[in-house]
Amino acid sequence: MGFYQSHRTISIPSQVPQHELADYDCDGIASFHDGLAKVRRWKSGQYSFIDKSGGKPIADLFDDASDFHEGIAAVKIANQWGCIDKTGHLVVLPQFEKVGSFSEGLGWVQKREVTEIIDKSATVKGHILKLSPVGEFSEGLLQVDPEMGPPSAFGFVDSTGGTVIKPDTGIARKFSEGLARAATVRSGESKGEYTEDYKYGFINHTGKFVIAPTFDAAGDFSEGLAPVLTATETGEYNGLNPVCTFKWGYLDKTGKMLIKQQFQKASSFHEGCAAVQIADREDNSWVFIDKTGSKLFTQTWDQLGDFSNGLAPICLPVSHP
Repeated sequence: MGFYQSHRTISIPSQVPQHELADYDCDGIASFHDGLAKVRRWKSGQYSFIDKSGGKPIADLFDDASDFHEGIAAVKIANQWGCIDKTGHLVVLPQFEKVGSFSEGLGWVQKREVTEIIDKSATVKGHILKLSPVGEFSEGLLQVDPEMGPPSAFGFVDSTGGTVIKPDTGIARKFSEGLARAATVRSGESKGEYTEDYKYGFINHTGKFVIAPTFDAAGDFSEGLAPVLTATETGEYNGLNPVCTFKWGYLDKTGKMLIKQQFQKASSFHEGCAAVQIADREDNSWVFIDKTGSKLFTQTWDQLGDFSNGLAPICLPVSHP
């Protein structure tokens, strides 16, 4: 595990011996947020945080943790969730079953099916009734799922917990740059098995689709572009599941495809770069591209994360020097 700088130098692993590649699990790497990155030690499975020099400003290890957002991170201690600041001080005591990341000055905590919206001083600002929060506040709205409704349903509440977009059939994710990715669900039957077919598009703050749900998957809008997937069945089957080819590309807010669908996997753009997996390659080759779809660097990697504060997490083969 390491971090790659946008000016093409590997930064952390070679500088601090205790943070060599073998110390951390590639599945547990995260981008830098608020100057700190969450990492998971592969031997213990516990989480800690490192700064850009590879140092550990927070000495404690946690059973689980979220990224830092607005100076606060959720951490799990003895099967209970709380929150710490960047010094490691507990600002929300570990007593909750679930805790959401802070965004726009607000977070949420859940205990015994009671969900409260809190600010950074842990003051309660609102309650969410009979709805389960998902993710964090974005553009003044928080995604919620009905606790006793259909399994595929979504809605949004405001900072007081009041419903803004009522739960409806389908799924959705947080708003980003004025739009949220959302999907319609169509039930059916294939070879005697129950199936659900999801088609993704993008909705506005009224809940209306402004980009039609025609894609098999989608990511959030970031820097004016969103990754979208079209899966094409080959006619072959792996057991009961059809074998498909996957092609990701990027569209703008008008629905125009600006980078053609050509990648096996794709992430959203951050700091002008997006991580993509090259299609039709036997190895696990990831690269960075710019907004024209051009490859940025000559290197390929086993795994990539998003750029944040000028750095991106990378995963190299174990044999790599």
